[in-house]
Amino acid sequence: MIVLRAILLSTLGITFGIALSNLVIASAALLPEELLLRHYLMCMFLMWGCLGTTSFVLPKSVPAQHAYKIFILITAIIFRCICLTAAPIFEDDFWRYLFDGWLFSHFGTPYGFPPVEFLNDPTIPHIFQEIVSKINYPEFSTIYGPTLEYIFLFAFYLDPGNLLAIKAFILVADIAIFICLWNRATLRGLLLYAWCPLLLQECYFSGHPDLLGAAPLFLAATYIHEKKYTVLTGILSGVAFASKVTAFPILCIGLMSARFKSIIVGLITAALLYIPFYRHEGEAEFAIVGSFLSQWEFNPSIYKVIRYLTTPITEESTLARLICAAIFSGFLLFWIVQNYKRSPQMPIRGDIIIGTLLLFSPVVNPWYLLWILPFVALHTTRWGIAALIVAPMSYLHGLYWKVEGLRPFEIPLEITLIEYGIIFFAIIWERNRRAPGL
Repeated sequence: MIVLRAILLSTLGITFGIALSNLVIASAALLPEELLLRHYLMCMFLMWGCLGTTSFVLPKSVPAQHAYKIFILITAIIFRCICLTAAPIFEDDFWRYLFDGWLFSHFGTPYGFPPVEFLNDPTIPHIFQEIVSKINYPEFSTIYGPTLEYIFLFAFYLDPGNLLAIKAFILVADIAIFICLWNRATLRGLLLYAWCPLLLQECYFSGHPDLLGAAPLFLAATYIHEKKYTVLTGILSGVAFASKVTAFPILCIGLMSARFKSIIVGLITAALLYIPFYRHEGEAEFAIVGSFLSQWEFNPSIYKVIRYLTTPITEESTLARLICAAIFSGFLLFWIVQNYKRSPQMPIRGDIIIGTLLLFSPVVNPWYLLWILPFVALHTTRWGIAALIVAPMSYLHGLYWKVEGLRPFEIPLEITLIEYGIIFFAIIWERNRRAPGL
C-alpha cells in the first residue's frame, strides 16, 4: 500500500510538473492571446486536478508525516525553479515595478512622477526608455505602498530592469509563509500552499508582489494569536500596513488581542516607512490610491449588483461604493464583537475577513486572492479553495478573449455568474457540512 501510494504521488507530481512546464513554454512562445488563454486555462485546471487528487492520496493522520512533508517540500522547490524561468502571462504591471525602482533611486521617491513624463526622454538609461514605453496607464503615477517601493528599489540595485530580482524577494516571502505553515497546517493545507497554481503563476510568472504584503500580514496574525515574538509582530504589522490597504482590516482585528508593545512597534514601523516620502511630496500616493478606489472597476460580485440597483438613483458609482464600504464596515464590527471580543484567543481568520472584503470590492484581480491563500492553507476551507481555483476565469475578458461586442477588460455576465456561483455554492456547502477539507 505504501509503495502504491508513493508511485501514485510521484505520478501526480510529475503530471503537475509537466503541465507547469508546458505553461512556462507557452508563456515564452509568443502565442496569439486567445490561443495562450486557452492553453493557460487548460494547464491551470489540470494542475488543480493533480493537486486535488494528491490531497486525497495523502493520509489524514499518519505516524510518518515527516516523509510526506519532505515530498511536498521537494516538489515545491522543483516547481518554483521551473517557474522562475517563466515569462509574464496576460500582465504588464511588472514594467511599472521596474520603472519605480529607477524613479526611487533617481529622485528619492517614486511618487508624483507619471511615466508619461519620461516617454521619449533620451536622458534616462536606455533600458528604461524601453520599459517606460510599455507601462499601462502612464498618465498616472504609482499606487504601490512604501513596503513594495523599497523592494523595487532594492531589486533595482541588485539588477536594474530585471524582473528576476523582484521575484527573488517574492521567493523570500514565499519561503517565510511555507516555514510558518510547516508545523501549523495539515498535510493537505501545506500541499495546497506548496502547489497552488495561482501562486506559481501570479508570483513567479507575472511577478505580482502581493505576497510581499501577505507574508508579513499572515506571520503577524499568527504570532498575535500565539502571543509570540512581540517586537517582531509589531514590525511585521507595520510592514504589512505599509504594503497595501488590504492589510488594514486584519490589523484592526489584531489590535483586539495584540500586546501593547506590538501595537507601538507597529505604529513606529509604519511611520518610519511612510515618513521619508513626505519629504518628497509623499501625499501623491494617497491621491492616486484615492483615484483608484473611486474609479476602477473589474470583476466585482456583490458590488456589481449594488451598482446596478443604484444606477436609477445616480449614474456615478460613488453611492454603490459607499454602500459596500458601509456594509463591510458593519460586518467587520460585528465580527469583532461576536468573535474576538468574546474570545480574543481565537485565530485571526484572514481568509474570511479579506474574502468578504473582496466580495464587496469594485476591483477583484486574480492576484488579490494571494492575500487569503496562507489563511486558506491553514484552515483549508472549501469556499477559499474554490475561490483560488476560479480566480483565473477573470482573464476571460475582451482584451484576451476575442468575442464580438466584448470590450477590453469586460467580462461576460455568464462567466461572472459561473465564477462567483461556484464560490457561493462552496460557502453554502461549507456551512452545511461544517467540515473543512481539501
